[in-house]
Amino acid sequence: TKHELEFVKSLVNMSSSAINNSMVVEELRDTNRSLDDKIQQLNTLFDISKEFNATVDRDRLVKLLSFALMGQMMVRKHLFVLRRKVEEESEKGDGYDIQVVSAAGASGDVPEDFLQQLCAIEANIVIDDTSENSHWLKDRGYALALPIKHQGETCGMLCLGPKLKGAYRPGEIEFLTALANLAFVSIQNSFLVDEQIEKERLEEEMRLARVIQEGLQPSELPTAPGIEIAMLALPSRHVAGDYTDVIRLDDDRLLLAIGDVTGKGMPASLLMSNLQAALRTLVPLEIPLAEITGHINRVICDNTGFDKFITYFHGIYTADDHSFRYVNAGHNPPMLIHADGEMEELEAGGLLLGVMRGMPYERGDVFLKTGDVLAMFTDGVTEAMSSEEVEFEEFRLEAVLREHRHLDAQGVLDAVRSAIIAWTGSATALSDDLTMLVVKVVS
Repeated sequence: TKHELEFVKSLVNMSSSAINNSMVVEELRDTNRSLDDKIQQLNTLFDISKEFNATVDRDRLVKLLSFALMGQMMVRKHLFVLRRKVEEESEKGDGYDIQVVSAAGASGDVPEDFLQQLCAIEANIVIDDTSENSHWLKDRGYALALPIKHQGETCGMLCLGPKLKGAYRPGEIEFLTALANLAFVSIQNSFLVDEQIEKERLEEEMRLARVIQEGLQPSELPTAPGIEIAMLALPSRHVAGDYTDVIRLDDDRLLLAIGDVTGKGMPASLLMSNLQAALRTLVPLEIPLAEITGHINRVICDNTGFDKFITYFHGIYTADDHSFRYVNAGHNPPMLIHADGEMEELEAGGLLLGVMRGMPYERGDVFLKTGDVLAMFTDGVTEAMSSEEVEFEEFRLEAVLREHRHLDAQGVLDAVRSAIIAWTGSATALSDDLTMLVVKVVS
């Protein structure tokens, strides 16, 4: 009947309103639950970030990450790796080093090819039974792979095993991505702190080595009648591989020595100290200069590898007759600028030290006259590089010495130093240690 139809219609309208209201209420409940979950996740992330920021202990950070994954997601298995730039190229030649920070639940070492493939992932991968092209992850028991990005590059990766209950929901993946980024920043900072500590330790060791090395050089240059001596030693690094020394033998004689060890820095400085110790031990024995050179050569050969050697020059000045007897073991020939401007190179000797054990050396003799300038130097002088990558070379050094030969020993040395600074453009722009010893005959 009409009345019955109206009743049914009213009942339908009332039911639809009730159903609609119940659906709205359910949506509100879902939204509230979602908001509650978001708030809980944000609070969790906030608490975890405070814990992360409170320590740089990497083991502690890894434990915090493991506890967060287990407590929030009920995940027992995870793999966290960092992909870090390195100064030297890796074996793969890409300039990156992949480090496994944590591998909970994994059996054995993680293969290098797996790590390389892992860090090539560009977007999140959720693995399920229908997933294609991700069997290599599933075979290792992972259900989720989250790349960690920084300035568009993959700098880390978090892989997770399956949850104890259910699959990963979108909200959980967002939470895990945020957690992975927090962990990445903190763990990356822990590496940077370690590197800074190591850098400061090495710098302190180098500073101490420099102090010790400076202590091995003469604090005051000995003098002898009739000559002036000036010395310059500029290391290209904290410690030098160049050697220079002036040793008083008696009131009438001085031994002057200069050498250049292959390489620079700490290894070269240690070999230089070995050279000095050998010379200082042999000099008091009053044996001929050529024999001293041979003994030092044997010491260097016996204590160094085939790739380490020393160019070396030493000579003895005798004030009575102004003679200078020397041996040159493969070193840059010292320049003897006579008072009239003529130049003579001191070349007599033999091979450089450390090349061939039992190598004989011969002695050279010259006689110094008033106004002569004798300049001993290492290749850091002649190989000082200009901004156009042109070396200073011997002929420029000879020209400076000849032009300023009328000055005293310190004046000649200062002139050479100024010329090199003008050539390189900076006193600190040295590609090699720079060492020089100048002798001026005054009477």
